[in-house]
Amino acid sequence: GTGSLLEKKVDSINVAKFPIMEWTWMISKLPDVEWEENTSQDDFAVRIELVFDYKGNRYNPLNIIRKGFITTFFRRSLPEVVICYVWAAGVPVGRSYISPSNKRIIVIPVESGHGMQNIWIEEERNIQKDFDELIGIKRLVIKKIRIRCDTENSLSNAESGIKKILLKK
Repeated sequence: GTGSLLEKKVDSINVAKFPIMEWTWMISKLPDVEWEENTSQDDFAVRIELVFDYKGNRYNPLNIIRKGFITTFFRRSLPEVVICYVWAAGVPVGRSYISPSNKRIIVIPVESGHGMQNIWIEEERNIQKDFDELIGIKRLVIKKIRIRCDTENSLSNAESGIKKILLKK
């Protein structure tokens, strides 16, 4: 009935240079949900979230001005765009959708269901291709990588693991 995450801030990883992400993951228990596209069931045993800064990196003068303007005058955090690779309970593999809890999160089910429970599975995604198809923005830099497990909507339990996450050319 709660959620947890690990977050690693990274120094502006250029997706054009490192478009492929590989990882190994497994689930032991999925949360008690049937269809994650519903707000009340937006829970996953494991998520890998890539948080993007799509206006450029911190060394770009225009980007520095934009960030300063938003944070100083509006006293708000900068908007983030997130691609979230998940192991879903009900939504089928490949059915990408906008998260019901946040319009800036795109959810991509890479695995679905209980069929591969307790088995470590290696995955590979072209994150540049995913972003181009779903958002259409070219200049991407990853600023954070998050690993999450959450069950706060369904008030159930989940168990999962990740062995590695690798970005490569």
